[in-house]
Amino acid sequence: LIRGIEIVDKKGKPDEKIAHKLQEELMYSGVLVRDKKHTLIFKPPIVITEEELGRGFDKISKVIKKYR
Repeated sequence: LIRGIEIVDKKGKPDEKIAHKLQEELMYSGVLVRDKKHTLIFKPPIVITEEELGRGFDKISKVIKKYR
């Protein structure tokens, strides 16, 4: 399971700077993610539970909302 989220600015242009800031904040909050240019890449373990996945998505959502 590998997923990516492309980060773009308000005009729809790729934004590597914000992607990197998001990656740093997510790592600080306990979500392991890496950034590749303007994309955040997630690779959760195969054995992740739905509860753990839900907590991860909640953290991701909170961090992303800060940059709207």
